[in-house]
Amino acid sequence: SANLNTTPFEFALNGVLQGFAGGVIWVPLTVLTFSTVDPKDLDETTSVYHLLRNIGSSFFISMTVTEIVRSSQRNYEYLTEHITEFNPVLKLPWVMGGWEMETVEGLARLSREMGHQAALISYLNGFGMFAVASAAAIPLILLVNNVAKKKP
Repeated sequence: SANLNTTPFEFALNGVLQGFAGGVIWVPLTVLTFSTVDPKDLDETTSVYHLLRNIGSSFFISMTVTEIVRSSQRNYEYLTEHITEFNPVLKLPWVMGGWEMETVEGLARLSREMGHQAALISYLNGFGMFAVASAAAIPLILLVNNVAKKKP
């Protein structure tokens, strides 16, 4: 389930999975990329390959950060539209808990929670962008694999 309460174990698990996935993905991809390169051109090819990989990563990271910041603000605005004294759900004590619309402290707690929820939705949108980009790259990987098979 998606929530903002992350434990140290979840951070460690994330690091282990990223390390494993990096080894499983990048090593074969790099070997496959350079399998058709003439050994005398390997130095230049390696530098251009890593330059383009770094530029592409930087570009996508900046797009993701931009989307997270913009989406966070949009989501906060969307959530505030539903917080009014005319919303009958917000009059139920088990829904509101410590969030009181009558006091400044209660409004501050409510605003902080809406900010947390808006950030959570924004990060989910950012990870969704990564998922779409990864899915879009699958046909390209299959094309690269076919090029390597045609090598004489």
